[in-house]
Amino acid sequence: MPDPLKTFKGKKIKNTKKWNKKGRPELLDLLTQNVYGEVSGKLNFSFFDVLEKSDGACGGKARRKQVELNFE
Repeated sequence: MPDPLKTFKGKKIKNTKKWNKKGRPELLDLLTQNVYGEVSGKLNFSFFDVLEKSDGACGGKARRKQVELNFE
């Protein structure tokens, strides 16, 4: 995994403005192309149900939520 506080060209990201403009889009694009893939078209769901949630994921460092989407 690349350093999230550097651009892919090696420039340091020093603030949130630069992260939102350059770092985040680069990282999301990398993950979309190589890990998660893209959603084809628009997802049309009317509502969702929360099946399970926990604030203790990853040893208390993350939140976890499992949902079920309801499509019409």
